[in-house]
Amino acid sequence: MASKLQFDALLGGDTEVPIEVNTMRFATARAQEIAAISQALDDSKGKLIFQRLPRHMRRRVMGHNPKRMPRNLRDAHAQQLLKSSGGSVTKHKKPSRKHRRRPANLLQEYNRRQRTFVWLETHIWHAKRFHMTERWGYRLALFPNDRSYRACYRAAANHCLLQDVSFLCCIELTGPLNMLLEGLSKHTYKGLTFAAECYLDGTREGEVMFYESGKAPWQPIGRVSFIWKPCNSSMPLEERKLWIWAHPAFYQNTIAALADTFQFTSCDSDNSSQSGECYPNYNGPVEKKAKIENVEEKSVEEQKLATKNVPFERTPKFASNCNRIQMALLKDTLNRFRLTGPLSQGVLKEALQLVSQTNDNPYNFSDTGLASIARVEENPISSEVTLLDTDPHGREVHHGFWLSNQGLPSPGEFPPKLILSLTVKDPRLQIPDKRTKAAPTAYETRCAESPYLPPTPYVSPIWSPKIRDTVTKSKLSTSELNALRSKLLVPGLLRTAENKDRETDSRCRLEASVASKIPIMLVQRPGSQDPSTKRLGFGCGWDVIFPAGWAMPFWMAFIFRCARPSGLREASAHELEKGLCGMFPPDSKAGVEEMLYIENDLRNKYFRLPPSKRPNFIKLGISCPFKCEWSSLIRDWLSSEEESVSSNNTEEMAPVSEQYFVLRDKNILLEVNKLISEIWSSLQKKICADNNQENCSTLMTKFPKFTNQNYSLLSVRLEAVHKGVTDDMSIICIPSSEDIIKILTNSSKNDFVEPPNPDKNQDLRQKLRHDHKKLLLRLRRQRVRSKRKLEQQNEDSNQSTTNKQKSLRVNYPTHDLVAAHKSKMEQLWLPNTNAIGSVKNACSRETAGFVTKGNFSFTEAKGCGVGYIPYLALQKLLQRWIDSCPQKIVSTVNSESFVVLVRSPNSYQYRLAKLFVIVS
Repeated sequence: MASKLQFDALLGGDTEVPIEVNTMRFATARAQEIAAISQALDDSKGKLIFQRLPRHMRRRVMGHNPKRMPRNLRDAHAQQLLKSSGGSVTKHKKPSRKHRRRPANLLQEYNRRQRTFVWLETHIWHAKRFHMTERWGYRLALFPNDRSYRACYRAAANHCLLQDVSFLCCIELTGPLNMLLEGLSKHTYKGLTFAAECYLDGTREGEVMFYESGKAPWQPIGRVSFIWKPCNSSMPLEERKLWIWAHPAFYQNTIAALADTFQFTSCDSDNSSQSGECYPNYNGPVEKKAKIENVEEKSVEEQKLATKNVPFERTPKFASNCNRIQMALLKDTLNRFRLTGPLSQGVLKEALQLVSQTNDNPYNFSDTGLASIARVEENPISSEVTLLDTDPHGREVHHGFWLSNQGLPSPGEFPPKLILSLTVKDPRLQIPDKRTKAAPTAYETRCAESPYLPPTPYVSPIWSPKIRDTVTKSKLSTSELNALRSKLLVPGLLRTAENKDRETDSRCRLEASVASKIPIMLVQRPGSQDPSTKRLGFGCGWDVIFPAGWAMPFWMAFIFRCARPSGLREASAHELEKGLCGMFPPDSKAGVEEMLYIENDLRNKYFRLPPSKRPNFIKLGISCPFKCEWSSLIRDWLSSEEESVSSNNTEEMAPVSEQYFVLRDKNILLEVNKLISEIWSSLQKKICADNNQENCSTLMTKFPKFTNQNYSLLSVRLEAVHKGVTDDMSIICIPSSEDIIKILTNSSKNDFVEPPNPDKNQDLRQKLRHDHKKLLLRLRRQRVRSKRKLEQQNEDSNQSTTNKQKSLRVNYPTHDLVAAHKSKMEQLWLPNTNAIGSVKNACSRETAGFVTKGNFSFTEAKGCGVGYIPYLALQKLLQRWIDSCPQKIVSTVNSESFVVLVRSPNSYQYRLAKLFVIVS
């Protein structure tokens, strides 16, 4: 065996190993090898930058944030991310919560969020305690989270209910009285209009239905309230000013109608090209986000009003062609609170403190704010323009009327729609330490010589835009007011019963520093004035109108007197308690839009349910479960009455754009009510005695006739005879002859049931659903193949994972198929209302109308509702009772009016209800 070779002389080999090595010569000899290794490391394919790091330095977040990488690799890593995403990867760091919660930045964010939906000044207070909703361009409170409507009803009936109705929009018209009345007369019909003598002197607020120009009684816009500026000896009697308050649902329609009547054009130079137009979509100023350096120049109160039309210079103004009539849009420049209930009198008495002045000198509204007293002392003869109250005598009359009548137990004892103009101090000076309920004033303490007559007209300073702007700017912020309180003799001491001298001294010092004079306007709401329907004074209260910027001080002053806040749901329920039909009649554009909104909401809720949980409206015999088809109902009643159709040829035909209208002529409604009472009393005599029906037939011939009566709707109120709650969209049916006999003989037994109707679409829906599932199962393979093919195509591209998902979602092969199947199934689930008679004869009883709003009424302790029925249906109802009412029977029904059948959309059971025609 050969011996192993050795390479070291020390071990027996022939190679001599050097004792030392030259490092420079060794490295030079292997420079090429080092360069080759470095190039191989740099040009490695298939690895990202962050994957070259050692494993202990890798982090999952490195794929998204380049700053997690070492500095020498950040640029290369950012280029890789940019190449893979196809866009910019720079992400701004989210500001810290401390930065975002700074007052300046917080107000900036609040103003930015108001670009789509405007906030009221009390929005933040409501958002913490109420469920909010987005309606009519505003973010409004819907209902409170702590209590149900029962607590709000108690407050409205016995205490005080408070609501912020500042979303009501004000329109100011200025011009000669005769020209204003001539133009406004085209938008009114009958009754007390803008030209009524009781409203022209400015001591009462009026309310009228506003129509399109010359279209009355067709095409109503909505019910508006108005206030005339009182006459003053210093101005000509012909020049007057008018405030029109409109709901935001039809605010734009009202502006368009006024602009068309008076031929308004914009007074702004920027909008001079828009001749004859008046901002049809104007919702208020929208400002860009202010820079940080500009925010410090504005005060906190000015930033809060950045989205409002304050000061008056920012208010949109328009003028007629003759330049004699001007219009200013005072939207969001005036706040309006609504207090309802008998204790609203006590709440206002304790929350408002009148500005007292011993002499009859006029108030100077320019000397308001924190430094007003110091400014007067330094410069007694100021060069500023003073804003004076021009009628000190009228002010003292209104103040004296309010002080002498504070002891009245309820606002309902004041003259209806009375307007009081007062000047009060900052309400924050009167807020108690804790919530204290306003106690009603004893009747004995009321002054025996109280002036019950309305006061003389008084031009309130709130009519002056300069005074309104000055009062708004004079408001101290909460921090400034607290700083003044801390400088008192006893810091923060305002309402303490222990030391009255110290309290008086502290209050005087604070009131001397805060010299704010706030002009307000109190508008009385009379409530119920018909004892036959509701108790007298139910729903009475006050509306408080004051300049912008002062909402939260007044709101907290009322809340600390235990006024219960409410939202839109409570306001709607309270309208039902009063027996009114609400703000949106069905023959107006606002009513149609509101009905479409409700229909969309109910339809979405219905089709979100599984098929096994959905009520089958075809079997229930409900033709229109989500909305009231008034045009179809009028069409069906016209087609069923051959005599009325033939007589329509001699009558004035209805306009093409409108197929029906709501009857609002008070004289005709009173006559109809009188005839209904006489016919019902005659039927009662017929039941008890052997009388014929000639008297009732004679009364039917006396029914009033008017133009287009077959196209009219009557607003009605329903009261349940026994148990049962009327729901929204319930149908009002005319009882048959057998039903009338059952009602008279055994009214306590409620066995009026709708038999199930055949559903011809049930088998078709099942077959369509089965075929659709089979088709989706067959297309699933195609969908999977197309998905895989698309993934292979995207492997070589630079799309990110999110872009792949978006492209797959857009190219979903069965998207159109599923949408078409959904639309077809929705049509098969709902009845068809296009055929003649499909609404009127949808069930076994004839449909006479619909219930627009129904619920349990606390005032009546039974189910109640309001709705509309055609004029022809009312005549058919009375004739059916006359023809079917038997003689000499023992009647068990106890009703003051005719009885109809009401059925909920989700039930087969009919309920008995008394029907009354609403006159007001």
